[in-house]
Amino acid sequence: MKSSLSAFRKGLADLRIYMEGLDLETKLPSIDKKNEELAPWEIHYKLFCDHYHANRAIKKRYNYNSVIISMYGLVEQYIEALMHNYLELLQKIVPSYPDIPESIVSNHVAASFELIKYTEQNRYKGTNTKELIISKLNSCLSDPQNYKLNSEAFCHHTANFRSDVINVFFQKVGFSNIMHDALGNKTFNKLLEEMELNKLHDRFERSASARTKENKESGLQERAFYFINDLADRRNEVAHGVSSQLLAHDILLSYVYFLEPFGETIYDVLFQNLLWKEVNCHGMRVGKPTDVYKGGSVFCVWSNKAHIKKGDYIVGQNASELVIDKILEMQVDGIDVDEVSSERSIEIGVRTNCKFKKSHRMSILEETKEILL
Repeated sequence: MKSSLSAFRKGLADLRIYMEGLDLETKLPSIDKKNEELAPWEIHYKLFCDHYHANRAIKKRYNYNSVIISMYGLVEQYIEALMHNYLELLQKIVPSYPDIPESIVSNHVAASFELIKYTEQNRYKGTNTKELIISKLNSCLSDPQNYKLNSEAFCHHTANFRSDVINVFFQKVGFSNIMHDALGNKTFNKLLEEMELNKLHDRFERSASARTKENKESGLQERAFYFINDLADRRNEVAHGVSSQLLAHDILLSYVYFLEPFGETIYDVLFQNLLWKEVNCHGMRVGKPTDVYKGGSVFCVWSNKAHIKKGDYIVGQNASELVIDKILEMQVDGIDVDEVSSERSIEIGVRTNCKFKKSHRMSILEETKEILL
């Protein structure tokens, strides 16, 4: 999933560079010399400037269309990639088909047969055939310990990615309300406060339905994801040639500014979900911290006969959070060690960069676990 997040960040950075170039065009100075006094490069420069200033309204419209389509395309491609990555990692973590989320099992057959209809489309050619789709589906039923999901089947959608559509998109794989989960992210909430959505987009209040106003959580969600919903609407207008109000570049940059932490938040929700599954399926349970020091970055814990190495990941869980970090140092009886054996349970001192609590249930994940790479 990290590669998809990196590609999304790179796409947004490229879009910002493109928009900076559009802004520079508007500041190009004109040349007042007579034509016969112009050097060859000045002639071309003057032609460009004259063409630009004579057609500013047209160029502004097409620049706006290009930015909206590109921005929405980045979001759509990213959400689809995350879904595919999530399912590919899920089947590496969960050892048996019956143990994966029930919503995936209940949707898998119908979604797979739906995917067969699209095997001739360019986006699916070369990656899926009818035979391969059926083979993967059959593996889930005949060999559930070595199952293969038709991940692409869950990536197909027909509606533009508004917040409610993203919710439905991920409900197919077990998330009841991924937008609500995103609202619980502290970094994302800090961004919403910094952007002062109340002031930037008070049009929401004017256009919101009475039902939405009565539902506080729905209203909060609509406000928080205004940029996603408005971008989807504007993309639809551009795609169908509908003339809409053009947004200035500083406003469009607010959308770009919003999208990166939004993308990181959705990534984090999926990553945390996979991590819970990783710990539950493959984690080696150890004791709760007996003592914590330095705010929780140093603590003592019983090994419970687990084989623990410096560099392994240690995970702390409670009802509301999951904290994970690499083991940077270990000590037994005040002596530095690189690993402890599984022959007996001993109390070890651990140092990490994260802060753990005495209430955390602790587990160990081997350093080589793929989800963490």
